[in-house]
Amino acid sequence: MLIEATEKRYRALIATACQGMRLSKLLALRWSDVELNSNRLYVRQVLRSGNFYEPKTESSRRSSAVPQVIIEKLKIHKLNQAVELSCNEFDLVFSNSVGRPIEGRIFIDVFLNRH
Repeated sequence: MLIEATEKRYRALIATACQGMRLSKLLALRWSDVELNSNRLYVRQVLRSGNFYEPKTESSRRSSAVPQVIIEKLKIHKLNQAVELSCNEFDLVFSNSVGRPIEGRIFIDVFLNRH
């Protein structure tokens, strides 16, 4: 399975991406945008070129139901992140190893080169 073959810190990202969200929205998710108890994600911003922006359209600013299997991956990811990161100043769900935003094109390059 692709998710299990992926580096541990990216597994929840890949699983969540399988739900059809754009990478720029996934990489901008903060833990405050995730409701683990009600299985919902809220798109409130996007990440482009290392900067956070409002979504382009009102319909892009939405909430999405998330399957329980993805919520379980996110819960594990949150626990791992709490142990592995010394800082997460932006409260990002998906950050680099020092808690900063991940550049989408860099993630794609790294991911494709490993698979």
